[in-house]
Amino acid sequence: MRNLLYNEFKSHLPVQFSEVNLDKILATGQVFRWRKFEETWFGVIRNRLWILRQDASGIHYTFHNLKDGNSDANESLMPAEELSDYLNLSHKLSEMTKLWTRSDPH
Repeated sequence: MRNLLYNEFKSHLPVQFSEVNLDKILATGQVFRWRKFEETWFGVIRNRLWILRQDASGIHYTFHNLKDGNSDANESLMPAEELSDYLNLSHKLSEMTKLWTRSDPH
């Protein structure tokens, strides 16, 4: 298995490490079936095999459809929306952390 070059990724999500760190979330026991090879993550979200790599500019990604047809209710999502939904990017971790810090001084 060879590592992908950046120009082989289909697109890019501009997200900071402080909001999402793939090494911290995909390697934990809370997320299953993700494997890392060198600097690249491989995993399945719904009916797609996703290939992700993160750097300071964000998350570079490509994907491959695993089956034909419209068997998944969320297949109407565009790939960037699907990945954003999976990573829960609609909630800013930095803002939530500030709220939690103000609510709990310990």
